[in-house]
Amino acid sequence: MLIMTPCILKTGTNTVMLVVLSLLLAACHHVAQPQATSTPLKKTVSQPAATAGNDADIMPAQPPSLEFEWDTGYSNFIAPPADIRKAAMESCKARGYDLSYMISMALNEGVARGLFGCRGPN
Repeated sequence: MLIMTPCILKTGTNTVMLVVLSLLLAACHHVAQPQATSTPLKKTVSQPAATAGNDADIMPAQPPSLEFEWDTGYSNFIAPPADIRKAAMESCKARGYDLSYMISMALNEGVARGLFGCRGPN
């Protein structure tokens, strides 16, 4: 009894598929490494310029910003860290609201920037 074993490289389509899969695996092998340094939390607050006419008028302090930035570490799971969520909640409470929620998020390499909103009784 003669046993015949099929050879993968006998047909042209199998050869092409083997080459394509090899190239695909070689291309997926390179993975970007996370940054060694982290970006500190940035808050953007603009202060109005004081003029001689406005010295008599006392302006109330502006509430903290609702835009925050954090380092993602090139993670697959992208969500604001606990300190960012807490800062957003404190910013909303300073405005008189109960809850904070994320409106939008932008990614740039290993850095995420989130814009939060507030809701609840005011």
